[in-house]
Amino acid sequence: MELSALTGKVYYEVRFEDIPSYVPLAARCGCCGHEAPVDREHLQKRSQEAYLRFAARFVRCTKCSNIYHNRIFALAAP
Repeated sequence: MELSALTGKVYYEVRFEDIPSYVPLAARCGCCGHEAPVDREHLQKRSQEAYLRFAARFVRCTKCSNIYHNRIFALAAP
């Protein structure tokens, strides 16, 4: 689920505090499209950023090791 649909904001305006803590986050690789869950607390602490678009710089694809143009999104509830 795109974060803009969840928060009502454009992707580049979404902050960690805009997303409820019970919503799991994941990242999508900008190169190969691989998707994997991310640890929200670890990402927020490591990046020290408020906006998710800047925190995406700290995500590395586990399939192809890409670090560019990755995107964070909310996992849909099962």
